[in-house]
Amino acid sequence: MKYKVDDIDTIRQNIYSSVLDAVSGNSKIEDDDYVFSIEELDYEGPESIDPEKEKEAILTGGTVYRPLRGTVRLYDKKTGQLISEERKRIAAVPYITPRGTFILNGVEYGVINQMRLRPGVYTRLTNDGEYEALINVAKGVGHRYVFDPTSGVFYLKSGQARVPLYPFLRALGISDQQLQKVWGSEILKINQEQADNTAIRRAALAIFGRQIKAATDEDLVKRIRELYGTLEVDPNVNAITLNRPSKTLDSETVLRITQKLLQGARGEETIDDRNHIAFLKAIGPEDLLREAIQKNVNRLRNYYNRVRARRNVRYFPTGIFDDAIRESIYGSGLGNALQEINPLEILDNRYRTTRMGEGGITNVWQVTDDNRYNHPSFVGFIDPIVTPEGLNVGVDVRFGTGVRRDEHGNIYSTFVDAKTNKKVELTPQQLFNKVVTFESALAENTPLVPAIINNQHILVPRKEIDYIVSDVEKAYSPLSNLIPMKQNSYPQRVSMGARMITQAVPLVDPEAPFVQNLSTVHGKSYEKLYGEQLGTRKSSVNGVVTRVTQDAIFIKDEQGNSVRIPYYRNFPYNRKTFYTETPVVKAGDPVKRGDILTKSNYVDNNYATALGKNLKTAYIPWEGYNFEDAAVISESAAKKLESEHMYQKWVDLTPDMATRTSKFMAIFPGKYPKSFYEKYTEDGIPKPGAILEKGDPIALIASKVPIVAGKSGSRAAFRDDSPVWEYDDPAEVVTAAIGPKHINVVLRARHPLRVGDKISGRYGDKHIISVIMPDEQMPKDENGEPFELLLNPLGVQGRVNVSQLWELLLGNIAKKTGKPIEIPDFTSNMPETVRRLLQEHGIPDKVKIFLEKQNTTVEAPAGYRYVMKLHHLSESKLSGRGTGGYSSEEVPVKGGFTGAKRIGMLEMLGLLAHGAYHTARDARVVRGQKNEDYWTRVKLGYDIPSIQEVPFVYDKFMNQLIASGLYPKEKAGTIGLFALTNKDIRDLTGDRTIKNAGVIELSGGGIKVSEGGFFDPKITGGLNGRFWSVIPLAEPMPNPMAEPVLRTLLGLTQKQYHEVIAGERELPGYGKGTEALKNALADIDLDKQIQREEENLTRLKGNSYDQALRRLKILKAFKTFNKRPEDLIWDRVPVIPPVFRPTGMLSTGNVPLVSDLNFLYKDLYEVNEALSELKKAKIDDPSDRRLLYAALQAVVGLGEPVHPKLKAQNIKGALKQIIGSSPKFGVVQKKLLGAQVDLVGRATIIPNPNLDLDEVAIPEEAAWEIYKPFIIRGLIRKGATPTQAIEALEKKTDKAKDILLQEMNNRPVIISRAPVLHKYGILAAWPKLTKNKVMEIHPFLVTGFGADFDGDAMQFHVPVDPAAVKEAIDKLLPSKNVISFQRFQAHAVPTMEYALGLHYLSSRKAKGDPVVFKNRHELLEALRSGKITPDQAVILEEK
Repeated sequence: MKYKVDDIDTIRQNIYSSVLDAVSGNSKIEDDDYVFSIEELDYEGPESIDPEKEKEAILTGGTVYRPLRGTVRLYDKKTGQLISEERKRIAAVPYITPRGTFILNGVEYGVINQMRLRPGVYTRLTNDGEYEALINVAKGVGHRYVFDPTSGVFYLKSGQARVPLYPFLRALGISDQQLQKVWGSEILKINQEQADNTAIRRAALAIFGRQIKAATDEDLVKRIRELYGTLEVDPNVNAITLNRPSKTLDSETVLRITQKLLQGARGEETIDDRNHIAFLKAIGPEDLLREAIQKNVNRLRNYYNRVRARRNVRYFPTGIFDDAIRESIYGSGLGNALQEINPLEILDNRYRTTRMGEGGITNVWQVTDDNRYNHPSFVGFIDPIVTPEGLNVGVDVRFGTGVRRDEHGNIYSTFVDAKTNKKVELTPQQLFNKVVTFESALAENTPLVPAIINNQHILVPRKEIDYIVSDVEKAYSPLSNLIPMKQNSYPQRVSMGARMITQAVPLVDPEAPFVQNLSTVHGKSYEKLYGEQLGTRKSSVNGVVTRVTQDAIFIKDEQGNSVRIPYYRNFPYNRKTFYTETPVVKAGDPVKRGDILTKSNYVDNNYATALGKNLKTAYIPWEGYNFEDAAVISESAAKKLESEHMYQKWVDLTPDMATRTSKFMAIFPGKYPKSFYEKYTEDGIPKPGAILEKGDPIALIASKVPIVAGKSGSRAAFRDDSPVWEYDDPAEVVTAAIGPKHINVVLRARHPLRVGDKISGRYGDKHIISVIMPDEQMPKDENGEPFELLLNPLGVQGRVNVSQLWELLLGNIAKKTGKPIEIPDFTSNMPETVRRLLQEHGIPDKVKIFLEKQNTTVEAPAGYRYVMKLHHLSESKLSGRGTGGYSSEEVPVKGGFTGAKRIGMLEMLGLLAHGAYHTARDARVVRGQKNEDYWTRVKLGYDIPSIQEVPFVYDKFMNQLIASGLYPKEKAGTIGLFALTNKDIRDLTGDRTIKNAGVIELSGGGIKVSEGGFFDPKITGGLNGRFWSVIPLAEPMPNPMAEPVLRTLLGLTQKQYHEVIAGERELPGYGKGTEALKNALADIDLDKQIQREEENLTRLKGNSYDQALRRLKILKAFKTFNKRPEDLIWDRVPVIPPVFRPTGMLSTGNVPLVSDLNFLYKDLYEVNEALSELKKAKIDDPSDRRLLYAALQAVVGLGEPVHPKLKAQNIKGALKQIIGSSPKFGVVQKKLLGAQVDLVGRATIIPNPNLDLDEVAIPEEAAWEIYKPFIIRGLIRKGATPTQAIEALEKKTDKAKDILLQEMNNRPVIISRAPVLHKYGILAAWPKLTKNKVMEIHPFLVTGFGADFDGDAMQFHVPVDPAAVKEAIDKLLPSKNVISFQRFQAHAVPTMEYALGLHYLSSRKAKGDPVVFKNRHELLEALRSGKITPDQAVILEEK
């Protein structure tokens, strides 16, 4: 059955059926004694779920799923008697909502499609000049045949194994006569000479692994033939690549593979283009969840062993596949938490497809340029425009709207058969080697037609055309089709415009665009088409509306049945917006099937998609304020762009929190007037409909703090932990709920457009608002009507998006006629079309614009542009931090307005390039760590002290190295590292042994540690303890960090090494298991082995020489550090002290703080205990030893957590915490060379041409925070007490502001924009204050910072140390850094309209008699006021 990629109902049914089939097909396990089965599998509950249930899950942090249940039974195989049974949930199958999302733990996820390489044989030419055939099998291990044209030898390659192919082919039963016929005598002879009989077993092991390892030499060949014949490939692929539609790797297919490699090397055949879409299959959420079950059926076996040991199915867990299913969404690379700003992003996600993810390209660094290529075969199937910028460009794309798929992953699109002129639905395989063109190409009166065949663009006679792309608009994705006239803009800008559409926030009163893209297929614009699909709810029956409630519409159908149609009300999205529907029918209204019943906040009254406003726009420069991407807007337009938002505030409650209003009032009398509490319930939460102003509590919470001793005894102290509304605009409470463990308050607010907010058109033209001007001060048209938006005219040519000009001009027609202009894409000769339409309506292409301030009139393009307000609000980007609030690592914490900001390694390098060494140290040592005594002295007015303490993060780093299995030794300023030995662990830990997996529990307003557990004070020193402890192992295990060393010494591959540990492989002469490893290592005579390897170096070459050299270095290292190889086998695991793996609550009292290592140590302990129990029961299962070693690898940071839930949560071990996901996020670069710092702010930047080059304007709100310690210091030095100083600061008195301004005049700010690529990316400036929530900089500075006025934000830091302040003044001011020494040119120079203005002024001849001015100020005022013109002759008396 074929279905569209956004057919949610079909996808939902396919998910249910695919999961059920996958479980049913793997529901039985039996051995000699027992039969274990899951029977009577069936789903529970309805197939679809009410919108209110979805909303409830969002608000409560729940998951929406449909349970798959089954009866788990254990039988005695010999007697058939039922031993145990129980009905259990087997899987919580996630429910796909009508929007195409999954709700997991209160967050909406989308699962994108994947284009995965089909099973089959594909040839290519490698970078080494070899010809290689990838044999991609449906099940099993893919492998390669390789032909080296230099030597003439064929090889088989699988993983790290590379062996001669000839013996393996002979083992498959292929005779020399057959090979000679295909290869020729000479090539056959060469390969016979390279024959190695051991290659047969090595090749078989590489491909089949455990299935072959037990085979004797006599049975080996027979077993290989059996197994190789079961490997399946896609016959449709092989028909293309091999001209042989084989489904299995039979002898003829194998011979054909080698023949193609040989002929490819001779130039007789072409290699395959595996990026052709014919070789890709579609994988959707229905396929992903089925694979999740199939890949985790081994869990059934693991738990069966536990059931078997206890003869009771009670030990079989409920929801055994829950974690696997969730992991398929969280960890496959295909599931993503949606931004969910508006419904179009959700729609776009349904069409999104990628080559990345599990089963595809697993690492972005493996993506080749060929993978990113917009392949010609994509035509009709893949949108050629929409793709992200950055590392995923070209591999993250969109299906066209006309694409359908089937249950096998085949995709289909509609074409016109050029011979019959009929529409046909074809797969890419059916189009292989076919000539395809477009209708527009055929419309040209030329003998040769441009066309596509496979990966080539060609010119062919018309009669050779096979197929024509039908309805070209179907080749584009929904977002592309919402951009009219896209053919007239640079594709990257169209792609960017599509992305901007998904970032548009809902407006209070939105409009559909004046200019819309007409769909010739549907006979309406795409705005109307998607508006009806996404923004309305339609009747499913004919009937009469009987009732309309808050969440449903009831219709009495023609049969007299009452039909309930639910709809969404105030449904919160992930990114602080929401979706809500308003009924447009009332009781008594007759309706027909398909009639619209509701409209959403994303459509207009005509049910067209409405995300913005049509603003009267002029393209003229405006006093430098719309420099580059900045924009000037009128006050009335700013009000039009008022947006609606929904915020959720979730508070996790702890036992030490009091939430009742009466108790809060008693604890904090006088905090608020009594009348203030009327808008709160007795539970301490606001009432629905209550209005909260900035600073009002969202919930009333008083938290206990440690007991305080006083003269009258001891009493409990409390602090106000009430979260507050942080925005300037008031909020209305939508819902508020309190439970035993949490409070959740949903608020709705409206935000007008402000300076620093971001807007965008549909053509990738994004802008930042730099000025909001009164309407009367805006330029006006001939009728005196003010313009609403002023854009820089130079932006059009810079962006190459001419479509915005056509929209501008056509918008005038729409405004005049009162009807939208609907114009289809690819309308020919758009300039002439626009000119004709303007003439028909009597509208000029330029208008006269009156500039009142300059008292002059100019001509420029003007009209109406469709403008969307994006979710990047300046208020949300603003932050300012003084001091206070530190993490367990004693570094300033991030988050919120007063959260710390980072100064990274690149900033540090920039400072060092300036020679600002004191500034760099000031950032890292003074502002980059907790220094309570230091700040106390600063605030109290003492001389600023110096700091010599070693940062806590360095101490933690050294201990993390030990936890990762490395032992650091500091000597003479360097650190030497060697693998941690068993003796090292004993010396570290003594007899401090962990006795259970207990951690902590919250009890009686405090934290209670588990006795004998990971925080027992006697064992570990308690919550902040510094004692190392140990977990004794059920079986010894090697130090995972030493695995490469031990494997090298023993000559084992990784696979062999793990099999020895698990007891699945015998180490010759020593037996199985880690005891065998230890004994083999103990027998190594270091001195003799060193001598032997030194001798080997004199005679070996190539790879053998490299291996011998590696062994020699390892052996000598053991001698140097006085260690033995067997010392690296551990019988215990070291547990890092609690102070370096904290658990508990943050100082706010409501934020859990749990180190990843605590989860992994607990996991390791439980796996270890399980192995102990199995050993006691005398059950020998190698998988449990593998599990223990895997858990140990996870702890040290060399493997993934064994528990799927921990893997899904991306829990990291010690080494992974040290190195991070990349060097940028590792401990050394992030925490040692860089740091989160105090005295820092951040804000969106806008241009301010009235600033001097050395000046910036920072938000006054942030300035009070970042200069706070110095304001208190200044007030105390002027005689205020500390209490008076703090009170004056909080009230922002005149005296406090005087101190602020004084400090700003004496202490410049350090400004930077990430990434800092050179020293001009971090400078200093003298700060001024602005009431706006933005940072204002001189336009000439953007070049050095690499900044744009399109939403970029910059940081501003206050230096503390006097030497750092001096450096900022002497070395970091822009005026001291005008010349770039890389090119010896000035980089802070006029550009764009500034450069054009200077050219204009300097190229004109002076007019009139000279006018005398005393100074520059007088001259500029006269010019601005229009008293003189730019070409007036002047005399300036000022020298």
